[in-house]
Amino acid sequence: VGALTSAQIYECVQMGYIKLSENLDTSTSVKAKRYEENDTQAEARYTEEMAKVKRKETALDLEAQQIETQYTAVSSELEAVQSLVKKNAEKGFKYFS
Repeated sequence: VGALTSAQIYECVQMGYIKLSENLDTSTSVKAKRYEENDTQAEARYTEEMAKVKRKETALDLEAQQIETQYTAVSSELEAVQSLVKKNAEKGFKYFS
């Protein structure tokens, strides 16, 4: 991570992320200011969004299971119909033989 430009430092000061203070040993120094309220709000938003994602994921998993069940049922029915058609065709050819 590189050093901040003066414009970036100014913006951070304006936003309240950093605070300028007088250092007794040297001159003016920049101290980073951390807002725990912002961290708590961000964590709450993250938790809320993750809950939404998990709900959607669960709904999609359920839908995928339903589609798989329908596919299996249709495949079984198709096999039964194909078997029935084959048996009827064999019986029909026996009558003509």
